[in-house]
Amino acid sequence: YYKLGRFDDAVEQLETAVELKPDDPTINDHLGDAYWQIGRYHEARFQWHRALSFNPTEDLRSSVEAKINEQVPSVAPVFVN
Repeated sequence: YYKLGRFDDAVEQLETAVELKPDDPTINDHLGDAYWQIGRYHEARFQWHRALSFNPTEDLRSSVEAKINEQVPSVAPVFVN
């Protein structure tokens, strides 16, 4: 849903995924991205900080830290035709 630009639907699915696997840094990161796209900035930052708390890979850590430090264009949607 995220890649299709259907961010509300993405949030719904990712919230369910986080409930099922709350300590997954990648899912928490993606939920933060989806929150950011729909203007839920405080919640996005919260999810990104959660992602960091679950020992992400170095690549994911770098990406999340960049988002937290205001370099958020990396969460721009990718539309699929």
